[in-house]
Amino acid sequence: MIAADDPLHRKRVVSHMVLLMMCFSCLFVLSAQRINVSITIVHMVNWTALDETSECRPLSFDSNCTVYTDNEPGKLAWSHLIQSQVLASYFYGLALGHWSSECLAAYLKVKWMALFGTLVASTCNFLTPLAATNNVYILIGLQFTKALGQAIVIPSFGMLVDAWVGSDSMAGFMGYCATALPLGAFITILVSGMICDSDNYGWEYVFYISGSIGIIWCLLWSYLASEYFYPTVLIYNTREDPVYNPERPRAPLRFMFTSKAVWAFLLCSLTTYWAWSFNLLLLPLYARRVFQAPMQWNYMASSAPNLLQAFLFLVAVMSSEQLVSNGILNAGPVRIFLMVIGFLVFATCNVLLTFAKCSRGYAALLNFLAYGFIGLNLAATSALPSDLSPNYGGVISATVNTVGPLFGSLLPLAVAFLPDTKEGIGNWNYIFYASALIGFVAMIIFIMIGPRKMEPWNDHQRSDLMELARNGFSDLVDRGHSSEININEKETPSEENSASASAVTDSKKG
Repeated sequence: MIAADDPLHRKRVVSHMVLLMMCFSCLFVLSAQRINVSITIVHMVNWTALDETSECRPLSFDSNCTVYTDNEPGKLAWSHLIQSQVLASYFYGLALGHWSSECLAAYLKVKWMALFGTLVASTCNFLTPLAATNNVYILIGLQFTKALGQAIVIPSFGMLVDAWVGSDSMAGFMGYCATALPLGAFITILVSGMICDSDNYGWEYVFYISGSIGIIWCLLWSYLASEYFYPTVLIYNTREDPVYNPERPRAPLRFMFTSKAVWAFLLCSLTTYWAWSFNLLLLPLYARRVFQAPMQWNYMASSAPNLLQAFLFLVAVMSSEQLVSNGILNAGPVRIFLMVIGFLVFATCNVLLTFAKCSRGYAALLNFLAYGFIGLNLAATSALPSDLSPNYGGVISATVNTVGPLFGSLLPLAVAFLPDTKEGIGNWNYIFYASALIGFVAMIIFIMIGPRKMEPWNDHQRSDLMELARNGFSDLVDRGHSSEININEKETPSEENSASASAVTDSKKG
């Protein structure tokens, strides 16, 4: 055991802090790039050319506030359908990117995958203004490619943290890092608003700044992760670099997709993606199309839910980890509690939004609560794949992260077909009713069949796998196999297996 004052221990602590800062800053920048289009589209589009009407009168705080007027049209005459296609194209790339990272892992080390994904996303973000002003379909392609790059980054950092920090500290470590996503959205919306309203700059500089920061991060990471500096800073752990292993056992897909617990988790994840889509892509458009709100009001109302989301996400991750690791509560009830509270607040607020009408403050408060409390669901869904199956949680996550963005992309496309009439608020109520229904259904199903223990097919290499296929789960459960293991317990390898593993390792070293 290494003493606290040992130089090696101190270097490991420093290396972990460096990794934490780099992971946090990367996710912060990627979150900023993710929502750049959904914020700046309010300035980019020539709304007067769309001949919009609204039953709510424009609101202005004072003479210095920027209000949408016929004298301040944007340059781009995009229809609502084109706007929705631009916003949804990001989710299409996100869906494909989680599987393309598997192919890329066969050729690159994981630390270079994080660099590659960030560089691709930052370059596409930097080129966005040029594409937007020339051809909208080039912009859609850039949005798609940017999402492909970003989809590679988070799984890469997950593998790096597991290898360089250790699985015991991974939950808390990644919890701190993932807080950068909603926190980055909160700060980016406010800063983007100031840049767009500036007399010396415009919406184009939002993309230039965030893209440049991402490229600077890539240069710094390439230096830290290089063979020259890497052994000094980021390798003070007993584990090696994570590498692609084409010979790893295949996931038991047959049992995985016939599990009720997996389907309950999938439904809840789709609902979370639905809420996430509205929060990131449509809140600014909702304020613009329904309330014709001032720019400052729009930015504050659109950014505030992300701050609450970041706070609740971090609190939920840290408290859950403490409760489960200390044996105070099992993981199952903790995840159910987070899911129920998050979906209950989300669905209830969406029902109440149908009564908001022209009350901007009332609508802003309900959106603040609805999409802020989604942070509890994000905390639960981030931990559930490893609860269900520590060995194949990555396959479950990849499945969710493929289907989820496709489901979330339906929301901006549905909004495109809402007519701009004097009953515009009533038309948006269809979105709120659908969101409330999805939230309530997901909550009820998760309470009924949500995961409460590790799945019996987790260790599918055991000799009785074929017996499991013939007789189902009941026989193995009666005999006390891994399905009875609580999901917060970890299986300890036998001495014989440990000795065999050591022998194999020694032979490889020889």
